[in-house]
Amino acid sequence: MKYLTAIALTFTIISSPAVADNTDLERNLGSVLGSETACGLTYDQDAIRSFIVKNADANDMSFARNVASYTAGTKFEIEKMMSASSLTAHCTQIRRVAKQYGFIK
Repeated sequence: MKYLTAIALTFTIISSPAVADNTDLERNLGSVLGSETACGLTYDQDAIRSFIVKNADANDMSFARNVASYTAGTKFEIEKMMSASSLTAHCTQIRRVAKQYGFIK
């Protein structure tokens, strides 16, 4: 239960209105990055760099920290909370998104 509280608190802080407008981008990128190992994927690092340069605000000092928090939250969620069927559904869509953005071939 303490893990769920910590994750909820992290997501609440990151999602607060005071945080930059990149919240959806940070959350979604964190989900994709946090799923890499569990979904058996290997991402192209140059593609990730290009995606961030193209989509994230260059002056957003909290972007990296927020992506890291969402990435860790996704890893935790996968390891501790997802059933096999949920993981299959999750990884199916993550693979499609990763391919769409050029993270995988």
